[in-house]
Amino acid sequence: MSGYLVVDIRHWLDENEEPGVPQLKSKVDFLKELIAYKTAFEAGMENFPLPICRKRPGRKPCKSPLRTMTEDNVQGVAGKVIYWQCPKCKDSGMVYGWEGLMCDLSGHDFEGESFN
Repeated sequence: MSGYLVVDIRHWLDENEEPGVPQLKSKVDFLKELIAYKTAFEAGMENFPLPICRKRPGRKPCKSPLRTMTEDNVQGVAGKVIYWQCPKCKDSGMVYGWEGLMCDLSGHDFEGESFN
């Protein structure tokens, strides 16, 4: 069974919005990709690249597309929360504290842009 990751991403970032320590680089990159996807999708960019699972069950990459959901007003959390779950390996978690970061694309105007 996989663990459930709960992260205030700002605790993992330095003042330049980069990983605070080198050991967090892959996790921070994953969370930024997830935040960019979900906020772009909610801003109207429906063909933004779907994030895939990063876990390696049995030392083999899962690579299943992730399910995501955004929620407001989560008890004990200021701001919005993004939840994710892999339907294949069941990796899951939630990230918050992302509003206003460079990877937060919720205020972006995507008219005429494509990422395919």
